[in-house]
Amino acid sequence: MTFHKNLSLGLLLVIAVCDLVFIEINIPIIRVVSRPLVDLVLVYFYGSRVSKFKPLILLALLLSSYGVLTQFEAYNNVFFYLGILIPSLSFFVYTYLIFKKIKTHLLPSYFLGFILFGSYCFVIFQDIYSLLVFEVFIEIIHAIVILFFCTISFVFFINHPKKDRLPIFLGAICFLLSNLFSAYKYFYFDDSFYNLESEILYILGDVMVIYFFSKSNEQPTPVEV
Repeated sequence: MTFHKNLSLGLLLVIAVCDLVFIEINIPIIRVVSRPLVDLVLVYFYGSRVSKFKPLILLALLLSSYGVLTQFEAYNNVFFYLGILIPSLSFFVYTYLIFKKIKTHLLPSYFLGFILFGSYCFVIFQDIYSLLVFEVFIEIIHAIVILFFCTISFVFFINHPKKDRLPIFLGAICFLLSNLFSAYKYFYFDDSFYNLESEILYILGDVMVIYFFSKSNEQPTPVEV
């Protein structure tokens, strides 16, 4: 299985870099293929590291790949709405899977996490929220979903002392910052502004989250006799 682990990591690096290059040179039509390929390789990345494949991980990555629909926003605003809302469902899946892993539910940790990330969202997005357009409400829904995901990830992080807890928390932070850059790109700047940074953070978030779930369900290493 070491071969498949290394191959999946190599493919992930190559395709992710290609996807970022297509952003930088502004070829959106190719990204319709390259971005879902990143999620497809993440499925391979996850599958090569676990003894039992969780179908919900596949569902989450499938939902995440629908973010490419925002590339067709120029044709119809519906593509923007779907490209934001459908990937939001993947965070419900991740939140559910993480919540199941929490063994100690301490109310103060939930409160602290909600206050921490809720305050961040309010302060950072307050200028955007003042824009009374329908797209802002779509972005608010997406931000709230990520807020709950970050809160649950934070609760898991502070309540579980294991070393493998860090990737899920870092992944949550990456998704939060990616959402921030994406929102400012759409509502305050042109499409090229923060585009690359947003995608880098989103891919890193995906990798961190999938790596966390693969480590928590990792295949046992064969013992050599």
